[in-house]
Amino acid sequence: MRKILTVLSISMLLFNLLGFASYNTQEYVSTGYYNGMIDDNSIEIESNNEVLVLRLMPKLKPYFIENILNENEYVEFKYYKNEYNQFILQYINFEINP
Repeated sequence: MRKILTVLSISMLLFNLLGFASYNTQEYVSTGYYNGMIDDNSIEIESNNEVLVLRLMPKLKPYFIENILNENEYVEFKYYKNEYNQFILQYINFEINP
């Protein structure tokens, strides 16, 4: 029994060191006010009296780069925190009322 636990512990350590760690990505849905783009990869939204910097998924980048979006517009958005503690934007809806 002790050998099995040792092998499991070593296996988990190796997986973590080699970058195979399992990362649980919890999704969040929130609302707030769109402040604008920071750069080609990130936007800023004020939500619950906190300013969030959200990284754009590749599929969303063209939408933000090609469209002129109104700052201070109320939005609904969905995001998750990645393994580097960055917030990643998955979805945003500009057509909602506060």
